[in-house]
Amino acid sequence: MAPAAARGRGLRGLGGGGRPAVGRPQAGRGARGAARGTLGDKTGGFLDLAALVAADGKKAGAFDGLARPLGDDVYVDVQGWKLYLRDLTAAEGVKMNVALANALGPMVLKGGYDEREVADLLRQVGVKLGGGKAQLPLADLIPSYPAQDLQDIVRRWADDQ
Repeated sequence: MAPAAARGRGLRGLGGGGRPAVGRPQAGRGARGAARGTLGDKTGGFLDLAALVAADGKKAGAFDGLARPLGDDVYVDVQGWKLYLRDLTAAEGVKMNVALANALGPMVLKGGYDEREVADLLRQVGVKLGGGKAQLPLADLIPSYPAQDLQDIVRRWADDQ
């Protein structure tokens, strides 16, 4: 009976306590359970951002001013679900916005802002889906408007440096 009742709910599944989850997941348990993006080792030509992140993974340090707006304004779209970068995990204990800020920050400080370099980096970052069954470039998961927002955030941050 439970499988038939759960059928048709799509990604919503069951919420806590056996109650049906309503609507899209919010930041926290529901969003991570729906589609958890991770970066593993350097496979399939993807960049391992986790190697660029500080050990604690809690703050972006010098790049916190870049990480915060990336996490708040940029999202991936997984079958209509908006999952913000602050809710995606790049590595154990490291959020995607922090990992991106730690990769983009030094790149921008060294060579200045270049839209093509930022886009290339997003194509190199792999996001695992389905428990690692599939891996797609982060650039392919970010819709056009948030991708432009990401470019604008990086450009404004570079101008402030």
